[in-house]
Amino acid sequence: TGYNNDMTGVAPKASLLSCKIDWTKYFHDFIKNELDGKGNPSDYCGTYANGEIVESQSRTESASYGDLVKFDISEDIGDLNVQKWTVKKDGVTRKVSQGEATCELIANSNATACAYLTEKEVKPSTNIKLTLLNNDGRVIGTKYITSSDSLDTSKKEIAGICAPKLPFNTFKQWKTVNVKENEIVLRATYEVI
Repeated sequence: TGYNNDMTGVAPKASLLSCKIDWTKYFHDFIKNELDGKGNPSDYCGTYANGEIVESQSRTESASYGDLVKFDISEDIGDLNVQKWTVKKDGVTRKVSQGEATCELIANSNATACAYLTEKEVKPSTNIKLTLLNNDGRVIGTKYITSSDSLDTSKKEIAGICAPKLPFNTFKQWKTVNVKENEIVLRATYEVI
């Protein structure tokens, strides 16, 4: 086990359980109480219920570049709910969804997906998964956007992701490949110069 550290990445075959402590709520409440003149207790204990203690469950999925990787922990979490899923890639952690016991990601580099569990009820995310493909169908990026975000398919950059440069070609537009309830897939198209 690890204290305040998910040790599954260090010893994936030896780590049975790790927990991480999320100090965000404590610091928020501590600072707010001080600003409001209420003071703070000298002893404090976080709980699973308020999301400050998070168990890590480890599972390794191998995938090739561009493969869809599906995580489903619905049978593993008992009465707990998924507060959020995060992905850590190249040292950067970002939230990818919330409120669902499943998470789908497209493999485009080494990454670690983590589900944060809570006893509280969590509403599913209303974000839309935007997947951008290069001209041969390989994933160049995935972002989560809101329904109010506009997508200008004539521009080379969408949601901070640029279409790759190709020799002797110029970017034409993003073509819609697939649209589902909470997912959009676009492919970069080019013209020969």
